[in-house]
Formats: sequence, structure tokens, C-alpha cells
Amino acid sequence: FYDFPEIPEIVNNIVLGWQLYSILRGERPGVIYQRHAPFQCITGFIAYILGIPFILESNGSEVWARKYWSKLYLTHLAYFFEYTAFKSADLITTVSQVATEDLIVKKIDASKIILNPNGVNSEIFHPRVSGKAVREQYGIDNQITIGFIGTFYTFHGIRVLAEAVCCIANDYPHLFFLFIGEGPLKSEVEQS
Repeated sequence: FYDFPEIPEIVNNIVLGWQLYSILRGERPGVIYQRHAPFQCITGFIAYILGIPFILESNGSEVWARKYWSKLYLTHLAYFFEYTAFKSADLITTVSQVATEDLIVKKIDASKIILNPNGVNSEIFHPRVSGKAVREQYGIDNQITIGFIGTFYTFHGIRVLAEAVCCIANDYPHLFFLFIGEGPLKSEVEQS
């Protein structure tokens, strides 16, 4: 597998399909919801066989992310899996206009794409909300606070943000940086 690290993901797609079919044929849920993942297209097939609507969440092309932020060896196969997953979904939710347009360029029917952007409830989170309790908890007082809330993955740019903090922290002691979340890069970010 050293030469083709995607092979375990392809095998996982097959194993997932078997397990998913075994569970869903007895459970019969009203809908299947899955976040798009590299080399996974079996869910749409299982949903079709069982007559269950399939909703796929796509935050963008996983093939693109692998090509530019990691490594990708089986590129053509990755595109095939991704396109198959998109085509098999009854509905696709995206988090940005860019992700929506990318699907349309790939000839995915625009009528089955719903743009549901990431965001916050501005009735709850707004500039007039007091952050006093959090400031007291972390001893921030009157410092300017710069925050990150999300997952500690490469595609969120957490390494870049952590490097930027290291570059400016000594020059701007009145700034406080608060990172909230989990993920595989969390310990790396904590050490920087």
C-alpha cells in the first residue's frame, strides 16, 4: 500500500457498503445523510437499492484538496469516485457559492444543490454580547482577542494561522489568541 496509500480508502468504501447495507435494510431510515469523503461513493448505491433518499454534504472537492494540500496518487480513480458520489445523491448541500458553482461546472444538476452557508445566529452572537465570563476565565482583561473556532485540519489553514501568531505575538503583547476545537493538528498547534 506504500505506493498507493488510497487503496485502504477504496477497500473501506467496499466494507462501508456491506456494513451500511446490512444495517439499513433492517433499520429503514427516512433519509441517509453523509459528508462527502475521498474514495467514498457506495452510500448512494446502497440508498438507491433500498429506496432511501440520499443527502450528501459537500464542502468542496476532496480530490482538489488532496491534490493541492496533500498527495494524490490515483487521481483519475479519485475523480471517478467523487463524480459518482455527486451524481448518486438525491440532494447535495454545500457551504459556499464556490462549492455550488464547482458542482455545476461538473455537470451536477443545479436543482439538487442547496447552498447552506456556514454562519452564526446573529441574534445570539453579536458585538453587544458581553464576553466578560470568558475574559475572566482566561485572564484576558482588556486585550484584543483573536479567535479561531473549528477543526484542526490542514484545509482550515490552522498551520498558517498558528505560524502567523508565532510571528507577531512578541511584537504585539496586547493581543490574545484563543483557538477552540479538535483535530489531528491540535497538538502541533499547541506546541507552536
